[in-house]
Amino acid sequence: MHLLLIRHGETEHNVANLLAGVTNSRLTNHGYLQAERLGQALAETRGLRFTHIFASTLQRAWLTADSVQKHQSRVSRDDSDSMHKADDLDSVHKAPQVVQSGLLIEHDFGSYELVTKWSKLSALPESDTPGFKPRETAEAMGQRADQFVEDFLLPLVVSETDEKEAVVAVVSHGLFMKHLWKSLCLRFRPGSVSFAPAAAADAAVPPPSVVDIARWSNTAYLESTIRRPRPSAGGAQVVEAELDYPDGPANARPLHRHHLTVLAINRSDHLDDLERDGVGSSPYDSKQQSIKAFFHETQQI
Repeated sequence: MHLLLIRHGETEHNVANLLAGVTNSRLTNHGYLQAERLGQALAETRGLRFTHIFASTLQRAWLTADSVQKHQSRVSRDDSDSMHKADDLDSVHKAPQVVQSGLLIEHDFGSYELVTKWSKLSALPESDTPGFKPRETAEAMGQRADQFVEDFLLPLVVSETDEKEAVVAVVSHGLFMKHLWKSLCLRFRPGSVSFAPAAAADAAVPPPSVVDIARWSNTAYLESTIRRPRPSAGGAQVVEAELDYPDGPANARPLHRHHLTVLAINRSDHLDDLERDGVGSSPYDSKQQSIKAFFHETQQI
């Protein structure tokens, strides 16, 4: 399996520095452009062809996933148009639809939803306040992560063949994906996890436990491969990763015959030359025409 864990684009509440876990935050205009850059880079620059795309049911995640899927569909059409022999059409990549799952939603902050991140303790809701809702526990988030891994990812890994590898995008949220990554890592035996050289440099020197490397900026992704048998590094140095969390899922380590290689951490080079314009922080509205498109149409008159 070739796996990318992707964070959504920038949202209105990211800009306002508000805690927005399960609140259905909208992408900003800048966040939408981030998602478009992501989708284009994965499909065109990197040439990735996803077999599965999963997303949280919160709109900031599924809109980001939709941009990824849209560019996958575009290159699929281009590939199809370039095929002239009927026999070749069977090999054309068919872009998958986005599968939404409530298991992938962000941490529920309870009564702390939409509270500013820098609020003083005295300004926060008290637990004895009428109607107070506690925040979701780490244990509950871990259970959701375990269920997603077991229901969606593991079946794809075990059903793979040498001829057909699953290429999977999961678009979710920064806090939840830390639990998702931990749940996945704990399926492997110590010694069966490693960093590719570039990822090792991004992690730390020396690299920490692989469970602790996970971090995401907007539309950044953590990229890894899960393969059996252990993949050859092809002459390149591979750095062994520590896996020092013994308290794995109850079903032990079902991927004990596989090897996990971390290829990239918090990768976001698709945003290198993206600049924020004057309306970048405003909520994205799909019905509004972009300034670029407006001037293009004006020139045609």
